[in-house]
Amino acid sequence: MSIKQHLAIRHAKYILLLSLSIGFVSSLIQVYLDLSDERGRQISEIEKVIDFHSEAAATAVYNLDEEVAQNVSNSLVSDRRFYKASIIDDFGDTLALSVRSEPEVHVWFVQYFYEKLNIPDHFIVPLTLNKSPDMRGKVDVWVDVGFVVEGFARRAITTAFTGLLSTSVLTLVLLVVLYRGLSKPIADISRWVETFSARNHIQNDPYDRDDELGHLIQCFKDAWRERDEAEAQMHKLAYFDPLTQLPNRRSLVEILTREIDKHTVSKTFGAVMYFDIDRFKTINDSLGHSIGDLLLCEIGQRASEVIPKHAVCSRFGGDEFVILLPEMGDGRESCSLMAKTVAASLLKRLAEPMNIEGNVLHCTVSIGIAIFPQKGGDCLDIIRRADTALYRVKASGKNNYQFYDHEMQRVATQRLSIEEGLHVALANEELELWFQPQIDSLGCTVGAEALIRWRHPVKGLIYPNDFLSVAEESGQMSAIGLWVIEEACRLLRHWQVEGLPEQFQRVSINVSPSQFVDGSFVQDVVEILKKHEISGSMLELEITENMLVSSFDIASKKMALLKEYGITFAIDDFGTGYSSLKYLSHLPLDVLKIDRSFVSNLLKGSDDASIVEVIIATGQKLNMRVIAEGVSSAAEKQCLEQLGCHFFQGFLFSRPLRAELFYKDLCEDRYIECSES
Repeated sequence: MSIKQHLAIRHAKYILLLSLSIGFVSSLIQVYLDLSDERGRQISEIEKVIDFHSEAAATAVYNLDEEVAQNVSNSLVSDRRFYKASIIDDFGDTLALSVRSEPEVHVWFVQYFYEKLNIPDHFIVPLTLNKSPDMRGKVDVWVDVGFVVEGFARRAITTAFTGLLSTSVLTLVLLVVLYRGLSKPIADISRWVETFSARNHIQNDPYDRDDELGHLIQCFKDAWRERDEAEAQMHKLAYFDPLTQLPNRRSLVEILTREIDKHTVSKTFGAVMYFDIDRFKTINDSLGHSIGDLLLCEIGQRASEVIPKHAVCSRFGGDEFVILLPEMGDGRESCSLMAKTVAASLLKRLAEPMNIEGNVLHCTVSIGIAIFPQKGGDCLDIIRRADTALYRVKASGKNNYQFYDHEMQRVATQRLSIEEGLHVALANEELELWFQPQIDSLGCTVGAEALIRWRHPVKGLIYPNDFLSVAEESGQMSAIGLWVIEEACRLLRHWQVEGLPEQFQRVSINVSPSQFVDGSFVQDVVEILKKHEISGSMLELEITENMLVSSFDIASKKMALLKEYGITFAIDDFGTGYSSLKYLSHLPLDVLKIDRSFVSNLLKGSDDASIVEVIIATGQKLNMRVIAEGVSSAAEKQCLEQLGCHFFQGFLFSRPLRAELFYKDLCEDRYIECSES
């Protein structure tokens, strides 16, 4: 900062200019006020001097005494104000004349004030003698006006100069005062502020007085602290999950990027573990988001306790967590062994019961693991590989861990293609409903199971085993399941109008767990029934054992609501899950479906025949219909009939058919008992 830019200098300059202007104007006013007084005073003094000599001059004129007259005129010119004097008698003759010298030429300001004072330069005073009033003479006096004015002019100039000098001194004093009291403290405060960024904290105050500057410093300190707090809060929001207080996705990505570079240089290996909570959506939807949030916090805390101290546990979003395990070994194998140990500990710890707001939850997690550094793999590639391994665990049964391999990438790419295709399948009417008949012991078609197919424009017909798991994982199952119910009801209504055989009672539809626990499921089903004018008794919903066990209360309430509309419920693949008698006796179930795995082993002398017999007996005791799935031979049908089962479904009777073919066969009451071939 230059001297001219100093606040004190600028203020002093303004004060100096203002003071000089005010002083000049005030001096000018004072001089003009003094001009009139000065003129009267000077004229009065001149007249007094002349009057003082008038009596002597009159006597000299009366006596015609030249000597006395000369003395009088000499006395007059001895006064510096007069440079010439003469005494004239009554005849007009010059009795005496005295001339001192010609007036000096004075400087310009004297001439200026001379013009302003306007003092006469020639005085004529008549002489009258008391002794002889008729005798008259006169005294002529020439005034050195320049000398008379010079004193006043110099006083005026002195006054102006003194004012200028005092103003300058005052300005200098003000400059010092302003610099010490204002400019210097402000400069100190400025330097103090400039060093904040380097220090990143507040040191001793540069100014400690309780005035405006002191208040300014305090305000600045308060603002600085608020800024620090805001920056800290912004950093926390940017890099930490507000719910679990764990590092978030952004933080983990930055840390992993640095670790990859570090491990590449040191030639060591680390691991990334990507895990999520099995059935979290079910828990979240059934118990509420507040319970879900508390569960996430508990999972994050437990995971942080299990992993090594130098590891980083982050919440990646939703119920997904990513753990960074740096420097786990000098080789890939040793790193894998260490990662396995951590994964096993994590599975064990997270499987322990959790008491969340009085709800005892049993949770499991699925873990995908990727080793880094990988050739040609950056941070996002490593995370993507761990995510791919996670989905492989999900597909193979959950509650486990698995390492990434290159085959997984092919499967993941295929899965992504299916997921993207499903997004447009509904809109493009690529999904179809096929039906497999359900036959009674008399050979009558009493019902049918609706089975979905996807007629892909490029890949052709895709079966549900190849895409329903992807739909479930990608959150599209509810929409697809709702379409199945809508399409089934539409076809039922169409068939009713065209004519349905009296023995045909219902269509059975599989309902996924995510669809069933959806908050609007009951309302959606009821609206579809009303829209197509279908009786609820024509609809049978198939649900799994595992869903009933995990969401017993929710299932009980929703089943009771749907029961009011006549809808029946079947347990699909009974005997393959928990097979708890609790839900059989407490839930409004109507049908038990024997899984095809038991049916296929009936004739092989295994224990499956005993299991089937128990299932049939259980259904009969509870007044429930029992349907055997996967019946492919007459011998299997005969064995089932001997055990007490009277309803069948399988290739022995018909493969799944497109809707129009199924309806045609239904109307013709065709029951073709195929050979075992």
